[in-house]
This record gives sequence, structure tokens and C-alpha cells, in this order.
Amino acid sequence: METATINNQKIPREAKVFQLGEASYYGVIIGCALLWQCFFMGAVGVISCASSLLSGVLIAALLPVTEILAVLIFSEKFQVEKGIALALSVWGFISYFYGEVEEKKKKNRSPE
Repeated sequence: METATINNQKIPREAKVFQLGEASYYGVIIGCALLWQCFFMGAVGVISCASSLLSGVLIAALLPVTEILAVLIFSEKFQVEKGIALALSVWGFISYFYGEVEEKKKKNRSPE
């Protein structure tokens, strides 16, 4: 029982030491929760209206954006792992769209 009360105190403790104040801390937490909910609802909407493949492509396209923003906004170090993940994400994104363009070219050449 004692560990449950200790764990319940972590968020208020973090809020008290947050540099911008307690209200800002809770505002950041609520804002992040709302943004994540919007993101997942959007992903589910894309899946239901278009396809799960398109949803996966959009999520893969946003991965490099979040990595770059983390480096720019939060001053994170751009390490080798981040560079490899960024390169693979961009490569996959470009490969998908290149394949789509080639498929459209094939369809336009062969009348059905």
C-alpha cells in the first residue's frame, strides 16, 4: 500500500519543480494528451476513409518531421541512430511514392 501512495505523488512533485509553474505543467500534459488523441483519431479516420496503407505512409512521413523538430526545438543531439532512422524513413517514403508513380504510368500505357 505504501508504494502506491509514493507513486501517486510523482506528477504533483514534477509539477512543483517545473520551471514554468504548476499550471503550465498541467497545461502541457493536457495539451499533449489532446494532440495525441487528435493524431490517433486522424489515423483511424484515414484508415476508415482510405486505407491502412495510406495511414502507415502518413505516419512514416511524419517520423522524420518529429525527429527534426526534436533536434530544433528541444536541442536534442542528432546522433547516428537518429540519422539512420531519418534516412530509412525518407527512403521508404520516397520509394512508396516512386512505386505509385510507376504504377500510374503502367496503367496509362495499357488500355483496359
